[in-house]
Amino acid sequence: MTDLLLKLLGIDGVPSADPDVRFEFAHSAPAWAWFLALVACIALAAWSYARLDGSRPIRVILASIRTLALLVILLFAAGPRIIRQPERIEQDWIVVLVDRSASMSVPDVAGVPDRQTRESQLSQTLAGAWPAWSDVAKHRRILWLGFDATSYALPTLPSSLPTLSAPEGRRTLLGQSLDEALRAVAARPVSGFVVLSDGKSFDQPTRATLQRLAAERIPVYTVALGSESTPPDIAIAAIDAPAAAFTADLIPVSVSLSRAGPPNQPWATSVELVDTTTGAVLDRRRVESSDSAASITLLAKPAEPGHASWSVRIAPETDDLSRDNNTAPVMLELIQRPIRVVYIDGYPRWEQRYIKSLLIRENSIRSSAVLLSADKRFTQEGSDQLEAVPSSPEQWNEVDVLILGDLRAELFSDEQLSQLREHVAKNAAGVLWIGGSGSTPWSWRGRPLADLLPFTLDSESADSSVKPWNADVLLIPTAAASRLGLFRLSDAVDQPWPPALADPEAGWSSLRWSQRIAPGALKPTAEVLAAARPIDATATGESWPLVLTMRFGSGKAAYVATDETWRWRYAQGELLTERLWLPLIRFLARERLSRVGKPATLEVAPARLVAHQLAQVRLRIFDQTLIDARAKDSISKVRVHRAASSSPSDSTAEITLAPELGVPGSFVGTYSTREPGDYAAEPLDTSLLGLGISTPFEVITSDDELKNPAADHAALARLSQQTGGELIPASQLAELPAKLPNRQLRLLGAEEIWTLWDRPLALALIVVLLTLEWAGRKWIRLV
Repeated sequence: MTDLLLKLLGIDGVPSADPDVRFEFAHSAPAWAWFLALVACIALAAWSYARLDGSRPIRVILASIRTLALLVILLFAAGPRIIRQPERIEQDWIVVLVDRSASMSVPDVAGVPDRQTRESQLSQTLAGAWPAWSDVAKHRRILWLGFDATSYALPTLPSSLPTLSAPEGRRTLLGQSLDEALRAVAARPVSGFVVLSDGKSFDQPTRATLQRLAAERIPVYTVALGSESTPPDIAIAAIDAPAAAFTADLIPVSVSLSRAGPPNQPWATSVELVDTTTGAVLDRRRVESSDSAASITLLAKPAEPGHASWSVRIAPETDDLSRDNNTAPVMLELIQRPIRVVYIDGYPRWEQRYIKSLLIRENSIRSSAVLLSADKRFTQEGSDQLEAVPSSPEQWNEVDVLILGDLRAELFSDEQLSQLREHVAKNAAGVLWIGGSGSTPWSWRGRPLADLLPFTLDSESADSSVKPWNADVLLIPTAAASRLGLFRLSDAVDQPWPPALADPEAGWSSLRWSQRIAPGALKPTAEVLAAARPIDATATGESWPLVLTMRFGSGKAAYVATDETWRWRYAQGELLTERLWLPLIRFLARERLSRVGKPATLEVAPARLVAHQLAQVRLRIFDQTLIDARAKDSISKVRVHRAASSSPSDSTAEITLAPELGVPGSFVGTYSTREPGDYAAEPLDTSLLGLGISTPFEVITSDDELKNPAADHAALARLSQQTGGELIPASQLAELPAKLPNRQLRLLGAEEIWTLWDRPLALALIVVLLTLEWAGRKWIRLV
């Protein structure tokens, strides 16, 4: 329909070339109906002029005019009209989810000359596929999203790839990220999701998510990054080290290693304890194993007091997937002060004489060695003289380690024993029991200090849980002693226990008397540091506990079920007994280091938290003047901040600590956070400011994916299969757009209608045809 005809019909503003303009009838009829109508019009016109007089050609012309008039009337009766209906094409969307978790930094992709990281593979894959994807972007909408624990929009300029920052997410939640991506494109035509990831995720799409993807016919195409056969990963799983120790003490740092990867394959690594301040290697060991886990104890003997900043690092000798888990910090405080030891025994015996002389000779120990008789009179030796056996909490508070020999419990009052029990539990003191043939441990049954024995005494008078054993035995250290750095009597690093001590033929290595402790009598928290092995049962390996330790409240207790180690003097004088007893005494005294000599202490337990884990924060004030200066039942406040800054503006939280019931000067509260990192806690009380009271702690994520960074391509394949998609190799990303369905929508706007039958031109056409017929009939004199 030409623009001139539209103008003649009085329809303005509608170009004839507009693709949205069409012509139609309001009452449409099929072609055969119009054909019959045409035949009927011709027949009617022919019949009306067939019997009239006049020239035949003139009648034919007049019949034709009448036929045309009838047809025009029928056409107008069908409702001819012009309609314009705008049409809009809504482009479909392609949602691209790009993995931004820390596992993308794992170098497990084969490359030349070295392996590439998954992030490098991702960048190369996107750059190589961009020419094809840039053509797709011209007629489709591409939404670029990054994801780790959640999904978020990636900064993208027009006609360019998104800008990718360093992958730093410590956990991946693909299922949650898909849910958030679906919300971002709700009510839009989505051609498909494309997930570029290594498949490592701590959640999977829920059934509701999969059902929604299926209902909306959205396939998920996954692009697998990283190596399907991930190299093994050797990592530091955990570190156990004392929070405080003495200078010149042999400090144990227990390191637990883990190996992720194919099972039953040998692996080896060197493990080093490093002083991060000086860079000096304090200890180095080599670990070989075929298991998924291994442990080793590193030892260091520092000379200078103060805050020590150490670290453990490993250097795997076999293929290692990630280096991010090859280093871990060790923080401890080194204190230079003598250990206050009180040794009380019931009678002079060889073991008592050797230990007493050892304590007197050792410069790092201030000792009092007491022989307490039945009438409670005593003789004593040592560097410090006791006026009497401690009988008040203040007097017990001066003692770091109490050594109890073979003496009767009746020599102490119940009040004294209760005070000592409380001193160990609350003030982290240590108790070392040395069993004997007379009274220890049997006479302590039912007394307050029996709780500090690492085994349970039967109620009968003839105790069946602990019996004297007069046959020769050998002392054999256990793995627990090695882990704690105890019983290292040899100079050989790889063989800390002298072979001669395990050789019954040596003679002097045999212990002629010991106590046989029933394994079933041990308390649940007791650890066996050494076992007694009878010489006549060496071949069968029969043994029972000989040296035990147990935590009691804040302190520790140890029990040695023999008094025969003095016999080792026949080998190397007093060297072996010195290396046996001194580290054990230092081990029992370490827990007290964080308290003694300070006006107050602040503790966060555990010192290594998992995100969202509730930690206990305890402030202990030991200076009575500070306690007296406080208002009764007053609270205390502690500020927790990132360890990198002590500025108040960087404060993470302010914790209120309430007084601890029954413990004067003690305040307790709780704290938790979800943000991983290194933190420090310090008191806000004005009386404690400037005293250097602070404690560091660490917050980690329980699902830190770098602990096991292996790719999971199988999970990606399952996701694609469940949604009708496909797992695509990274090299075929450019071909992926051709696989995506076309989901664009044609949206129609409101119709504009112009009817033609009521136009002046239509009426004029009918009038003209009727006038022509009338004039013809007039001419041939039919009117």
